[in-house]
Amino acid sequence: MLFPYKPLADAQHLLRKTFDTFQEAVFIIDAKTVQIIDCNSAASEMFGYSHKEMLGQSTSFLHVDEAELQKFRNHLYHAVEQKGHLRLPEFHMKRKNGDILITDHSVMPLEDDRGERIGWVSVIRDITETKKVDEALRESEERLRQAIRVSQSGIFDHDHLTGTIYWSPLQREIYGWGADETVTLQAFLDCVYPEDRERIAAAVRCAHDPAGDGLFDVEHRIIRRGGAIRWLTTRSQTFFDGEGGARQKVRTVGATLDITERKEAEEEITESEASYRNLFDSSTDGIFILDLEGNFIDANRTAYERLGYTRQEFLTLNISNLDPPSFAEQVPERLKQIRKRGVAIFESGHQRKDGSVMPVEVNSRLLEYKGKQVYFSVIRDITERKRLEQELLKSQKLECIGTLAGGIAHDFNNLLQGIFGSISLAKMSLGQRDKALAMLEQAEMALHQSVSLTTQLLTFSKGGKPAKKPISLLLVIENAAKFALSGSQSICRLNIEPSLWQVDADGGQLGQVIQNIVLNADQAMPEGGTVVVTARNVLKPGKEHPQFPKGNYVEISVQDSGIGIPEKYLQKIFDPYFTTKEKGSGLGLATSYSIIRNHGGLIDVMSELGKGTTFFIYLPAVKAGKENNVTTTVLSAVRKGKILVMDDDNRVLSLAEELIKTLGHEVECAKDGIDAIEKFILARDSGKPFDVVILDLTVRCGMGGEQAIRELREIDPSVRAIVSSGYSNSQAVADYHSYGFAAFLSKPYTVDSLNNSLNALLQ
Repeated sequence: MLFPYKPLADAQHLLRKTFDTFQEAVFIIDAKTVQIIDCNSAASEMFGYSHKEMLGQSTSFLHVDEAELQKFRNHLYHAVEQKGHLRLPEFHMKRKNGDILITDHSVMPLEDDRGERIGWVSVIRDITETKKVDEALRESEERLRQAIRVSQSGIFDHDHLTGTIYWSPLQREIYGWGADETVTLQAFLDCVYPEDRERIAAAVRCAHDPAGDGLFDVEHRIIRRGGAIRWLTTRSQTFFDGEGGARQKVRTVGATLDITERKEAEEEITESEASYRNLFDSSTDGIFILDLEGNFIDANRTAYERLGYTRQEFLTLNISNLDPPSFAEQVPERLKQIRKRGVAIFESGHQRKDGSVMPVEVNSRLLEYKGKQVYFSVIRDITERKRLEQELLKSQKLECIGTLAGGIAHDFNNLLQGIFGSISLAKMSLGQRDKALAMLEQAEMALHQSVSLTTQLLTFSKGGKPAKKPISLLLVIENAAKFALSGSQSICRLNIEPSLWQVDADGGQLGQVIQNIVLNADQAMPEGGTVVVTARNVLKPGKEHPQFPKGNYVEISVQDSGIGIPEKYLQKIFDPYFTTKEKGSGLGLATSYSIIRNHGGLIDVMSELGKGTTFFIYLPAVKAGKENNVTTTVLSAVRKGKILVMDDDNRVLSLAEELIKTLGHEVECAKDGIDAIEKFILARDSGKPFDVVILDLTVRCGMGGEQAIRELREIDPSVRAIVSSGYSNSQAVADYHSYGFAAFLSKPYTVDSLNNSLNALLQ
């Protein structure tokens, strides 16, 4: 394919101008010293050295060891003997910080006007992460290239057993032979240009040698009928039968391509122009060259193939043809900015031939090309970057609101603790028939509903870390679905795989997720319907989620036949406080999202208006094991003890002190961890130690429970301590035993829960 080429001086000027535009590392190496004469900014970025540090260095300091260096030198010396572009195999190289890179190389010789070798241009691409993908892509492209080459080439087939030779019509046309002329191997050799004849005859003998691989791949000249000289490339494979000495050739098939025009073009191209073209087409980013009106003058293969065009189609377009309506109106202003400033970097979208839009990052410069000013633009596909940015944005938004929710829940639970304690004491002071008792019980029920709300806030804010253990999901799903549909017109159908794997999870939190989603499904069917809950074993959570590694997962799906969710809401349903219901809190699905994320899982949704919605939950499975079911028993009678309570909220301390005294225990209070440690030591030294210590985990202006228990255990390894918290993102809540606590008491707590916790440690 012919391209417009420019004079050598212009090409060198363009090469210098564009040297730092490319993303690949480019080195210019001196032929005599094998030292780096120059390199682009991408080389500095790839290897971590400054431009100054690399100049004058031998490339040996970039290789990981002597073996890699020797392999590189061997191939480089081979390049000395070859003409033109040489692609080297993969090499392991090292960055300044010691990191190892896997790279591939393209080496092109540099010669002066006398044809003497003065150096090399080495283009290095980091393929560490994409090696496998690139390898598969290269194999696919090679297969496609071969198929295209064969389809456009003359074909020949030589049956060595019968002596017959077939030439396709295009093969005969290439050689200028008529359809009736008999083809023989000697007739073929007679057509070969005299200076090439001996080389081709030797290559034929080598390909026909039973000891060889049978491959014939050469470029040569022929003299057609009529005297015209043409350049051809011929590739064939000879097949053999038998083994060892009995091996004999049976068939040769191949293809011939007329490359005369290409050879003529190559003869007209200067060394600098060839280097520029190789750099141009070897870039993994798309490259455009446009005139000042936005018409395409040239583009590399990456650019037009990525957008679904052939090169011929692409060069008929204007840049405005690639911009969807949302970007098209910005094009004139951007071109104006580039003309004014000489360079511009911005994000845009390019419309593919099929109508889909590819997000891109454009780095555009104003350069001179063939005596005219042009736009030289490097186009990077940022589809994956945009997807990751959206995920990060969503995660950051949830974390931000979660921090706020956690703070609110912390203060709210301390307030609830005071109300709970006061009501508990008031109930204990009243007679069973007192009218005020019923009113207090109603107030206590309202408080329990408030606790349920703060529990969702805590879970959403990541403060409600799951207390994980291996569990079976059957009862969790069954009980949660039954509870969510109690009093509803809808019914639930369970499809649970009999050998469902266990998961490492907090059963209470997962039950909350199932309740939330089943309740949503029920509300989506106002006239009632069937909610189908399915649980099964899968190996990977869906082809749409490649970020999850292949492994064992349990998939839970909740399907309804309700009204469905409009597409514009699907991206928002897991956002906190987003709801389309008049009485909804907007926390249910946000809480569920947070719970599943804290379990290392995934929650997703599919919906179709008028047909219904299906939620999918994926949880990592674990090997089946014995479930750790713990039952808390309320003791009716235990010994009285001496209790130390630490909390930074005076209201909580006052109520805790009164509750503990009411339960018949001796109690002292501390305002923070340091105060608690001092009182603990004083009591121990006086011979009247504390039996139980209750420590608030979060102290805003002092030592909290986590640090306090560490120091208390150094003082007395047998200390019995309860960690208490209404909000914490510490692992000490989910795994309190590992931190030295004997029990966990969640705020706000009632006199019963306090009594149970104390009795369990005092018995």
